[in-house]
Amino acid sequence: MTPPQDLQGRLIAFTGGGSAGHVTPNLALIEALRARGGRALYIGRDHAPGAQSVERALVDAVPDLPFLAIPSERLRRYFDWRNFTMPLTVLRGLWRAYRHIRAARPDALFSKGGFVALPAVVGAWLNGVPVVLHESDGTLGLAHRLSLPFAHTVCAAQARALRGLRHPRALHTGAPLRAEFLRARPETARERFGLVGARPLLVVFGGSLGSARLNAVARDALDDLLARYEVFHVCGAGAVSGALAATRAARGYHQAEYVREGFANLLAAAHLVVGRAGANTLAELLALRRPALLVPLPAATSRGDQLLNAEEHARAGFGRCVRDEDLDARALLAALEALEGDYEGCVEAMRRAPQSQGAEATLDALAGALRPRRAPPRPA
Repeated sequence: MTPPQDLQGRLIAFTGGGSAGHVTPNLALIEALRARGGRALYIGRDHAPGAQSVERALVDAVPDLPFLAIPSERLRRYFDWRNFTMPLTVLRGLWRAYRHIRAARPDALFSKGGFVALPAVVGAWLNGVPVVLHESDGTLGLAHRLSLPFAHTVCAAQARALRGLRHPRALHTGAPLRAEFLRARPETARERFGLVGARPLLVVFGGSLGSARLNAVARDALDDLLARYEVFHVCGAGAVSGALAATRAARGYHQAEYVREGFANLLAAAHLVVGRAGANTLAELLALRRPALLVPLPAATSRGDQLLNAEEHARAGFGRCVRDEDLDARALLAALEALEGDYEGCVEAMRRAPQSQGAEATLDALAGALRPRRAPPRPA
């Protein structure tokens, strides 16, 4: 492998979007890149249907991080007329990405995947810009599989993602975590979010886009949950219940569409967590040593990696999992009761497990993809 180049003064373009899981690792790397003297810009969608895109909303919260917008469209895993127009949108995105990269002249492009990433990857390759991919899950997503021919280096948070992967520069680097997960302060969350603290805190969240199923089941079981826990429910955009706010808030029920600032502190304050099983979420829970009840996305609506993630997490003794199709209020309460019985064992298993903080290893891999700096011209 090429020896890593110094990142001081280097400009790196980052891409990835569609969900926070494709964006937050990039933001962790941008934080670490800036600490090493590098500079960053972000390529993503400006708008999602009916709203600002996830990547635009998250990037806008980062000071001095330029955002370059391109059109993009996802492939739906069911019949939808938009699948027929998607190739045209991707071509438009590729042309826009090509022009953005040609004008900005970054030293490399770093892709976290998601459907927004492929046009940026191809646009970088056409401009002769080295491309580095990073996969969080145990297998490559569709965008990364299509991006492989254009990649200089492939990084993976999980070693199993590299099994059978035919690429000359494939590395296991771990999952980049934002620094806030390494210095989380539970007491800050209590102040910021108005937590009472008289009962253990249960945090329920269905990822950055929310989960209608988790929301419905948690609310069906809410009275029973509030008998034991203070509940902080991250519901997703437009899913906060005014009726429940009026009748349950005094009993310790808190709701938010999305928590951008202070989420690490909120998870650190939690006694237990109920959520999906995205790879980034599991790395964050492990760093904070928070036992969780995982409800992975079913294979019918995903490529199945969350099922594998959840099973491995539970097998390692870090928590428990319930399949989405088996989840109802009774199953939720029973699984939480069982998790309480395993609580100390889960915390101890997480304490013994190696931490997956891959920001520096991933930056080293990125630096290794850069072209050597041009030597300054000799004086005449």
